[in-house]
Amino acid sequence: MHADVVRRWHLLCSQAKHQVYPDLPVPGRELSGVHFAIEFLHANTKSLLDSNLEDGNYISAKGEKVVVIGGGDTGTDCIGTFVRHGCTNIINLELLPEPPRKKAPGNRWPQWPRVFRVDYGHQEVAQS
Repeated sequence: MHADVVRRWHLLCSQAKHQVYPDLPVPGRELSGVHFAIEFLHANTKSLLDSNLEDGNYISAKGEKVVVIGGGDTGTDCIGTFVRHGCTNIINLELLPEPPRKKAPGNRWPQWPRVFRVDYGHQEVAQS
């Protein structure tokens, strides 16, 4: 992660599917404004439930430009939360190629359907 990215975008949220995730040694990781999704979502939810965000114990995105690295449910949760905070701009980067619009023949139950979908977080961005 290049320091110039952090200068242009105020908050970066990297997501992982597991509660134990690698803290990758990439350039710029130590800069302020770079957060793991689980930490961001946990702090936001706790503050929301404890005090309706009045305690200030969360990472605010109000007026910030945000990059969410990663997709899936966790990435969508971050996107929706950042929009509700009032971020000014948001970009979502995904490593994987865009999935097909229809379920592939080899993508059978019990596998999760790998298809392109617009989830609630993306809908919130479109409406903001």
